[in-house]
Amino acid sequence: MKKYVLIFLLACITSGHTSSFTVARIGLSQAHIRNQKLDKDSENTLTLGIGRRYYTSKSRHYYWGFDVIYSQTKLTTKKVSYPDRGIGVENYVRLIHFNFKHNNFEVPIFLGYSYNIQKKSFINIESGINLSLVYKKDSDSGYDVIQLTDEEKEKYKFDFTFDEYIEPNPLSLNLLIGVNFKYQFLGIEFRYRRALNRTGEFDYLPRQYFDSLYVNLLFFF
Repeated sequence: MKKYVLIFLLACITSGHTSSFTVARIGLSQAHIRNQKLDKDSENTLTLGIGRRYYTSKSRHYYWGFDVIYSQTKLTTKKVSYPDRGIGVENYVRLIHFNFKHNNFEVPIFLGYSYNIQKKSFINIESGINLSLVYKKDSDSGYDVIQLTDEEKEKYKFDFTFDEYIEPNPLSLNLLIGVNFKYQFLGIEFRYRRALNRTGEFDYLPRQYFDSLYVNLLFFF
């Protein structure tokens, strides 16, 4: 980790004498879980951020950059089934739904290509990695319980079992793909963040892939 931090700082220093500009953003994001058994409904949530772009060529087509972003995650899952735990409840099924409310701190680092459409109008395509940390959680779950006969239990197909549970992890590495349309100092951006590792927090729920789609209004200066 220290090695990558040093490389990043060195890149910032060496880019100090190149042409650069700042990008601020405000917009909406929507998260979903990459699991058909779980994903049910998600809300549009606030996204705020600021970043810097550094051109790597005299033609000003290629550049690299980074952002510092605040984002949120709010979603509710479908009810999923688990075998209930404890002595005397071996024939019980627990049907659980989860409500996720996360505040996230994100740092994307990426490469970009800028294409001039006409005077003062550009299309910028960006791709890179995004490190995301859930620093505040306000999540809960609700459940119902049903009882099975011995015969029903033998045939019942649970969505998850406790053998699948893994210790929670708030940090995720993500693939980032985006495109934005710029005219003078304003722009509109579409981004997709695809998780490369699983995160989670609940005792019952194994870690999951959380992906997000963003629509942002951009300000270039």
